[in-house]
Amino acid sequence: MAGRSTGTVRTIDAHVHVSLPRPAVPLGGANRHRPWSVAVTAEEMIAAMRAVDVTAAVVAGDTLTSSDNDYAFRVAAAHPDAFRYIAALDPEAGDLEDLVVALRAHPAVIGIRIGLLSERQVSMWRAGRYTPLLNAVRRYSLPLCLYPPTLLDEIGPAVRRFADVQFVIDHLGLPQPTSVGDRDEDTFRQLSGLLALASYENVAVKLTGAPTLSDLLFPFDDLWPHLHQVVDAFGPDRVMWGSDWTRMVGRCSYEEAVDYLRDTDELSRSDKSKIMSRTVEQIFNWRPSPTAS
Repeated sequence: MAGRSTGTVRTIDAHVHVSLPRPAVPLGGANRHRPWSVAVTAEEMIAAMRAVDVTAAVVAGDTLTSSDNDYAFRVAAAHPDAFRYIAALDPEAGDLEDLVVALRAHPAVIGIRIGLLSERQVSMWRAGRYTPLLNAVRRYSLPLCLYPPTLLDEIGPAVRRFADVQFVIDHLGLPQPTSVGDRDEDTFRQLSGLLALASYENVAVKLTGAPTLSDLLFPFDDLWPHLHQVVDAFGPDRVMWGSDWTRMVGRCSYEEAVDYLRDTDELSRSDKSKIMSRTVEQIFNWRPSPTAS
């Protein structure tokens, strides 16, 4: 493995979660709203980022529960040098158009996020009930992050129809384990569904949470045959690294979540520069200050 390259590879975390402070829950304790994760405040997240030279991060709205979305939005607004926000939206919100307009105008918001996880969400997608949201993000030029672990093979028609919308597939589009050792052995067999989307220029992908899919400890060397397929298919201009912190707690440290990719010899320095920061900046039209961290 190469030595840490923090002085040469600028790093932006494309996907983190922050949670409301809960004094009754110790640092690293269970998060009652996201039991597969832990409660980490904005201040704790910033400290973790500074410790490993991560310049800034994108806070991802929670697509399963809106419990922490207000806090995450406030965090991004209060720490503009450290965070931006991808807002989770209910596609059936009665004031959907007004919500998208307001979010588009807010300097903290750089995109919209949806999850196709629950039976209800999957059935809504298949019934076309996300179309108003897709129309809105197209109209107001907002990137759309989506996580469709059971629907990768059904995303293509929407991507073709909304060819001028920037789609970003979270977590490689693959099912993610909720705890250490809870990984489906067939997970990477579904990678073909993601690779098929590479032919669409309006689709990018996040490598978020990848270490949870490894059977090995840091530096998770068994991931590379699969990650190379993704980078080769999409190109580094459409691939971005993200930690998915804090779901990764218990699997590895934040430093390891960064360094397995930033310090690897599996990628060229040029490709790492894109995947670790430049792709995020280009896709979301956001360039944080070099001194933000």
